[in-house]
Amino acid sequence: MRQRLQAATASARRQYPAVLLLGLMVLVGTAHALPIYDIQYTTDPSGDSPYAGQVVTITGVVTGSAYNGYFVADAPGPWNAIFVYTYDSGPDVGDEVQLTGTVAEYYNLTEITDVTAYQLLSSDNPVVPELVTTGTLSQEMYECVLVSVENVSVVSLESYGEWIVDDGSGGVYCDDWADYMYFPAVGDDLASLTGILQYNFGLFKLAPRSTGDIVAELIPHYALYGDVVTMNDSRDILLDVYVEILGDRIVDIHTTAPVGIPSVAVPGLIFPGLIDSHNHPPYNVLDLIPFGTFFGERSDWQGTPLYDEFRDQYYGIQDYGGADAMANNMFKLAEVRALCAGTTMMQGRNCNGHYNDPFAHQGMVITNAERFPSRCYSSTFPLNDSQSWWQNLAAEPWDRFLVHLSEGITAGALNEFYTWQGWGMLDERTSVIHGVPYTAPEWTAMATAGASLIWSPASNMTLYNATADIPGALAAGVNVSLAPDWTESGTLNVLQEMKFANELSIDQWGGLLTPLQLTEFVTRNAADALGVEDRVGRIAAGYQADVAVFLGDPGTPYDDLLAAESKDVLLTVVSGRPMYGDPALMAQFDFLTDLEDVTVGGQPKQVGIQVAAHGIEESDKPLLQIIAELQAAYDATFPQICDFLSIERDVEDAVLPARLDDVAVHNYPDPFNPATTIRYHVPTGEPTSLRIYDLSGRLVHTLVDMDEPETGWYETTWNGRDEAGRKVASGVYFAHLSVGSSTRTDRMALMK
Repeated sequence: MRQRLQAATASARRQYPAVLLLGLMVLVGTAHALPIYDIQYTTDPSGDSPYAGQVVTITGVVTGSAYNGYFVADAPGPWNAIFVYTYDSGPDVGDEVQLTGTVAEYYNLTEITDVTAYQLLSSDNPVVPELVTTGTLSQEMYECVLVSVENVSVVSLESYGEWIVDDGSGGVYCDDWADYMYFPAVGDDLASLTGILQYNFGLFKLAPRSTGDIVAELIPHYALYGDVVTMNDSRDILLDVYVEILGDRIVDIHTTAPVGIPSVAVPGLIFPGLIDSHNHPPYNVLDLIPFGTFFGERSDWQGTPLYDEFRDQYYGIQDYGGADAMANNMFKLAEVRALCAGTTMMQGRNCNGHYNDPFAHQGMVITNAERFPSRCYSSTFPLNDSQSWWQNLAAEPWDRFLVHLSEGITAGALNEFYTWQGWGMLDERTSVIHGVPYTAPEWTAMATAGASLIWSPASNMTLYNATADIPGALAAGVNVSLAPDWTESGTLNVLQEMKFANELSIDQWGGLLTPLQLTEFVTRNAADALGVEDRVGRIAAGYQADVAVFLGDPGTPYDDLLAAESKDVLLTVVSGRPMYGDPALMAQFDFLTDLEDVTVGGQPKQVGIQVAAHGIEESDKPLLQIIAELQAAYDATFPQICDFLSIERDVEDAVLPARLDDVAVHNYPDPFNPATTIRYHVPTGEPTSLRIYDLSGRLVHTLVDMDEPETGWYETTWNGRDEAGRKVASGVYFAHLSVGSSTRTDRMALMK
């Protein structure tokens, strides 16, 4: 043992930090401390540890992490690393830790579990992989070791997303244990490949930890040239600069063109990708639920017969063709709609694990907020779980709890806040979604705790005719983000929600909210509310390459973003991959394949969501097929409480244009003041009417009444007045189109 420890210590002097060396020396004098070598080393053919079942203490540097544990090494090389299976601590790569736990064998993978003591000793320590050949990686001594192989080729694609590489010495399996923006193809040549050697299902497998572990010419490396709205701490706007992107990361921002890589000049403003911090993506195939009244709290509308019918419609679409058969399509359609609005991250479901890969794996469309390496957990009905359940969860290494609280205006809605606080859960990890009835005491408590608010005003106003007191929240120092909620009561995307919030601010708070603040709400503030502020929400070196390019002027960037619509989005880049944009820009990225031509807001665009990921179900399905399948599911499902939503509802030319037999009605702009244009499609010569109703179902104004109209598209204007010519109050109204026995309804928001 002494010789092995001396060898490990000598190696550590060369490759590991001085603080770890000190930790090793301290452990020498500790009776129950062991070098990982002693735990891992074995001559048993099974590979089982001689310490299996025993409690041990180790120290080391984290070399890789997952949502259910992490890998620790106390020296480089064989036998010196182990997996710690735990949900009770979540260190980052480079953290030095000391812990006590039980050595266990999980199907012959040696690991430490049941951690009883844990201490973070230091951070930002260097982590150096062991350079090996592929032919040596079928040996027990490399289990859990961070290794690197060079000059390898992909020789085959295997089941479950796995693939084999070979440097000429023999092949090794590669695993997709973590997400990365590389989808292998036979014949790919990689300069180097780094990862943790794992053991599962009877095989040793090299598992890259991130895109940065894959070095190859085929990994996209380029620069965007233009004016950058950084949203950094000083809100710098950088003119005529180059944002260098490698794989899924921003390398740096340069004042001169980086040498050796292509640069793409963009004619607009480069913003951080917008963040949708509150949504329910699979529901977004359907438009507004036409309740026609206001409610006190969410249990009121969830208890109505109409909501029961809506759920029948929703699940009928989801299960069309079999249980959950449309689920992947539903997620993808929602994410594409967000993508078209410059959104690169969306909250909506706890989605770790391969089951969620078809929509949540990096590269499948936009980033999912709850997906590891994020450590945020969302709950729509948090008080349905017990206090003890939440306190157990609080002991785990979550950065944020995204909880729907106080959705409504009743005392019961308000008391949800005090229940959560009484459970001891109100701290900096809490992000309250809604918070409609809060006043100064609640805002002060949230600010003191460091909690955030996620604000969805359109949904709140539609359902409760009230929304959170944002001036009070800001005055107290609460971090506020803005998001659209689901389309059944909210807006279509973040851009529309920004406009709604702005009009609401003008109408109710004297224009308190500035375009800059609204931009912060959907970038850096949203990142903080989700606990991902260290990788998204601003443009900076080391951040995830999530950016969106909008038409605009660097002199008025925030005003221009506030005015933008989906058609004004010139480019959306998610994890370094351009996925939506103007054809002229998309054509300049030669690594893109399978682009689809679409029309958004009357403008030609291209979408690039098809990915040849052999291990991910439906990764190569075209967008138009997704929409067509969902349309078929909608058409076959009854009752039809809500209209089907494709990509847009405010323009004639959606991604999938209205069929000749469709009844359709859309208004723009929305919100509006003082007037809005209403476009509607009449597919037959049957009697046609277009009427405006308020939320109570009262007829406000009849705009159109025709007995034998010609078929085609029509356009009319509503000036916000009733039949008698009187101006109506601010609020939500409905344009109800009737053609024969067919009807369609479009929600409109008048803000004064």
